[in-house]
Amino acid sequence: MAARAPDQLDHVSLGEAPSAIDWKRVMDVDDGIVHPEERFPLRPLASRCRSDLTNAAFVAEQTMEFISARDNNPFLCVAGFYSPHSPWVAPQEFLDLYDPNALTLPALPPELEARRGDGRFSDEELRGARQGYYAMVSEVDHHVGRILDHLDARGIAENTVVVFTSDHGEWLGEHLDYGKGYPGHDQVTRVPLLVHRG
Repeated sequence: MAARAPDQLDHVSLGEAPSAIDWKRVMDVDDGIVHPEERFPLRPLASRCRSDLTNAAFVAEQTMEFISARDNNPFLCVAGFYSPHSPWVAPQEFLDLYDPNALTLPALPPELEARRGDGRFSDEELRGARQGYYAMVSEVDHHVGRILDHLDARGIAENTVVVFTSDHGEWLGEHLDYGKGYPGHDQVTRVPLLVHRG
């Protein structure tokens, strides 16, 4: 990144994890990057960096470079995308695919509906969470498509097994919660598992 787009370094970070902050303090390291202070905003945000420099774009590029370097020899490659995951940050073109006003709200039972308020879990917040999450899913879908096209262009798609899965889902405001955890409701335990052999 530093060599490819040095002017974008301050725009790539989604915020620092507390453990990274502690590690840098203990090790007396200053990466010189301006990290956003709000680490998990409860709203969708447009990526601060160019679309070709997001984590999803980076993973796709590295995966395609790895595949190309194999010279059609057998390989195993794991492409680990961070998205979709909070914070809900995606390039604007993917956010624009979803009108938050057209997105449905979770159907909450009366006892949970009564706990909404004080600005938390408002209709706007719940729709925004969905917009950001869906945008991130679409961005990953775009880059997975690029990888599949790359396999096809190299003439090895027919001889390659592709497995697509995830480690967890996301509450997205269902049960008045975000993220994942216990108890393992369907929203966080049901994940895709697609297996394709060309």
